[in-house]
Amino acid sequence: MNKQNKSPHLKNSDEKENKPPAKWELSDATRPFREFFASVSPKDKNAKLAGLAIIILASAYLFSLILGAGLSAMGAFIVSILLFLFCGEAMRGWMGWEGFWGIILFKNRSTLAYIDRIAHKYADIWIALSDIGLVLGYGLFSILLLGKEQKKPARLAIMYAGGMVLLIAFSLFVAPFAMSVITGMLSGGDFSGASVHLRENFSSFGQVPLEVGEEEIVVPLFSIAMLFVMIFGGLAGSITISLIFYAAITLPAVLGKIFAAIVAFATGGEFNIDGLPPPGGAPIIPGVNLPFVEGIIALSILLVVHEMAHALLARIANVRLDSAGVVFFGILPFGAFVDPDEKELEKIEKYKENRVLVAGSAANLVTCMLFFFLLTVAIAGTEDLRLSGWKVMDGNLPKGAVVYSIGGIDYSGQNLSFAPGESVAVQTSFGEFERVVNEEGKVGVEMRLVEKTGLGFRYAFKQGWGWVEFFLNILALTFALNMVVGVVNLLPIPLFDGQRLMDAGVGNKRISFAVSIIVSAAFLANLLPWIFR
Repeated sequence: MNKQNKSPHLKNSDEKENKPPAKWELSDATRPFREFFASVSPKDKNAKLAGLAIIILASAYLFSLILGAGLSAMGAFIVSILLFLFCGEAMRGWMGWEGFWGIILFKNRSTLAYIDRIAHKYADIWIALSDIGLVLGYGLFSILLLGKEQKKPARLAIMYAGGMVLLIAFSLFVAPFAMSVITGMLSGGDFSGASVHLRENFSSFGQVPLEVGEEEIVVPLFSIAMLFVMIFGGLAGSITISLIFYAAITLPAVLGKIFAAIVAFATGGEFNIDGLPPPGGAPIIPGVNLPFVEGIIALSILLVVHEMAHALLARIANVRLDSAGVVFFGILPFGAFVDPDEKELEKIEKYKENRVLVAGSAANLVTCMLFFFLLTVAIAGTEDLRLSGWKVMDGNLPKGAVVYSIGGIDYSGQNLSFAPGESVAVQTSFGEFERVVNEEGKVGVEMRLVEKTGLGFRYAFKQGWGWVEFFLNILALTFALNMVVGVVNLLPIPLFDGQRLMDAGVGNKRISFAVSIIVSAAFLANLLPWIFR
């Protein structure tokens, strides 16, 4: 039997080439959708732009329908995210743009020369801000993230003296005001209520009497413990412990409600979701739980500041920047990005890498303080333009108007009822309006109490001064969101800068991984009450 000679360089036609399957990535999930739009996209430039305009207008129309559909905060958020995801992927496929998961990246290398120039021209300022940001973020424990250069006695004294003064001022004045702004402007969550709820639940641990002059005040041990946590662990340490403790409150409450719902479903009984503690956090998206235009402007400022700071410290450390540009999520402008060379970043000295990582949050906290000052001045300077009373938030009266009387009765928040179908006069700061009472005996208007002082950051302006309210909203959201993102980004949670900073400070991967899992779980547990609202 003769054997067929085969060349090692040739294959028979009936042999199949065994190629390993291509590695599947999460971003591939939207590839068929994107490729469909790429396949039907015309080559003619004008036709392509016309199609892009149709996608944008259709997405904007669908977004308006979502906002007016009366969905819960959770429902509106999820549907909006899906809309922007598919809108972004459709535009990417149609135009051939770069990006991922609905996020569109418009890269521009011409800005890199500008970044490089100001990075080296003001290097000492950027380094000082980054070093103080470490102290703000991690308190005395930030010593674990410093290099030999930063540990010189004179430099340490300046860093910690300045950092600790800012940390105390931040926690006493800036942070409480920021929480007041968020509670007043972010729908779907009373986050100042979460802070109060946390203190009330742990005040039973004991109290310490302190003499202040001739008076004696009582301070809960929990508050004293949190003060020490802030001094040693900074803002990130304080928020981390608060998340863990508050998760111990929210998780049992939510699980209890879920169990009660299962029992009610099995027995045919009634179930009420009310009674959950206030949420400890919530996702944010302009138009859903933030004012739309003001929210986009504030988030854009936040992201530009954050990414620019990363870029500046990267160039000071001689790390190459591959690209920079602006970011869109679907049709929403969402700020800027820089793309440092990750391999080069990992090769530089550890303390320099830590500076690059913390720079974004440090810039956000500095921006927060700047806008805190601007907002305080603006609020004080516009008090004579504001009104006290019950402000129209939604319904069949002009939004922003303050209601003085309904049906000839001075309105001060009381529960008024009229005969269904009756026509009543409503006197407001925008004039008098006639409205027909609905079947429930109400005018059908949602209102909330506002003060001329702007207490709780809830206010109403005289007619014709709405542009001042728009301006104040931008200042307020930029101030508050920079604080929130600046601090949260320092938490030891995967994908956050705080995760890599903790790895560098702890130096033990097992401990770092365990802490990351605990904090991530606590972070999600804090969101649960918001999900069930």
